[in-house]
Amino acid sequence: LSDRMIEQAQLSGLYTNLHHGDLVATMNQLDESFDLFLSTDTFVYIGDLNPVMLSIASKANESAIFAFSTEHKEGEAYEVMPSGRYAHSKSYTLQCADAAELELIAYEESTLRKEGFNSIIGGFYIMRKR
Repeated sequence: LSDRMIEQAQLSGLYTNLHHGDLVATMNQLDESFDLFLSTDTFVYIGDLNPVMLSIASKANESAIFAFSTEHKEGEAYEVMPSGRYAHSKSYTLQCADAAELELIAYEESTLRKEGFNSIIGGFYIMRKR
């Protein structure tokens, strides 16, 4: 998040804690553990999902839920798209989740966003810590 976004969030008075920094580094520095993790349209800025999923799993309470979206691509692994954003295949995402001991509860493909007149398809995942 940008500094101005953090400032706006602070002004709202809705948040107990706000953190600004690299996702994995910040997660790894937290002392708390959590029951729920939400991430929407964030992984389009991250290529390798292994460090993210391992970090989340390390901060997840038993049976914690992790809901997130990816820009979807067919095939394997991930790649940078012409938009400059990353797209991840379902098989790659599930490999990362398996390595972090996260299991898939639900998955759906649907429109993530529009770019011009084109719909960008996203993968929407709900996972649970095993």
